[in-house]
Amino acid sequence: MAKTIMSEVVTVHPLREWARIIGIGAGAGLVYWILTILLNRYIVEPAACRQFADLALCVNAMPIAGNIANILVAVIALLVMIRMGIVRPLVIALATLGVLWGLASWTVGFSSGQILLSAIVLYALSYALFAWVTRATQLWVTIVISIVVIVAIRLGLALVTL
Repeated sequence: MAKTIMSEVVTVHPLREWARIIGIGAGAGLVYWILTILLNRYIVEPAACRQFADLALCVNAMPIAGNIANILVAVIALLVMIRMGIVRPLVIALATLGVLWGLASWTVGFSSGQILLSAIVLYALSYALFAWVTRATQLWVTIVISIVVIVAIRLGLALVTL
């Protein structure tokens, strides 16, 4: 009779893999910053501020552009991570999207350099965090832990802004 031995294997990320993941995150932060500026300047602000009937939309043009850029960056980074063979890229991209949703509204009032630096650092840290979370072999464990981490971070941010 054959014996089945079940063991939980954890995906090991060597230093080179971590550097690639953090580099992708930093690049995603840079792309986020560029897309937010371009979307705000050429698409969202002209469309929102064309008429004076809805000034609230005009005031919120930058956060709207930032959220659109966040979605585009998640798609771009997902494609890059798939191409580079990163483990569970969809979890990393979606979890980062969930954590950094609203980044443009958090950085209102910052200088352009501060926004760029914060976007690069936050994206790199988020990608590293969720790459670490995805080390678990079972997908459902990775998803549950990611959701718990997202909720905890978002609650922490909500409490800080009160």
